[in-house]
Amino acid sequence: MVDHADAVAAMNKKHGNLYVEDVIPKDVYKGMTPTTKQATVMNILVAHESMDDKTAYKHRQDDLRQA
Repeated sequence: MVDHADAVAAMNKKHGNLYVEDVIPKDVYKGMTPTTKQATVMNILVAHESMDDKTAYKHRQDDLRQA
């Protein structure tokens, strides 16, 4: 893992305040020794009120499988 939280200010300046400094604790991944500072992007999933829960859930599961 490579620290990259130092890029947050420049990314926010270019794209708007979408990013925050965050960390990935060293115990998240096996063999990771230091805690890693990283950039986290804020996002939100929006759907029309008429979308039923089953369809929304399916689309979210599809998104997670592609990640």
